[in-house]
Amino acid sequence: HTQLYIGLYDMSMLRFPAAARKSSARSENPVFVRGEGTIARFFSVEATKESFESAGFSTVELRYCTVFNHNRKTGQKLKRVFVHGVFEKPNVL
Repeated sequence: HTQLYIGLYDMSMLRFPAAARKSSARSENPVFVRGEGTIARFFSVEATKESFESAGFSTVELRYCTVFNHNRKTGQKLKRVFVHGVFEKPNVL
């Protein structure tokens, strides 16, 4: 099972208007609501580590991964930020 975690200060996060930001009582991670009602969350490596370790995983590798997409038509350079992690679940005998 693979999940994609979008990192803090990703291009899509920076494009949200301030009015789209919602507070979340159960998370420190920024939460935004898109116009059609879907929710977007953005994660720090610290919050990701805490979440996985509280579920019993150990962290092997965890870092931000930055990818630049270049839109040739508009000339824009788009910065995408993802959280890359490798976690292990201890063997239970």
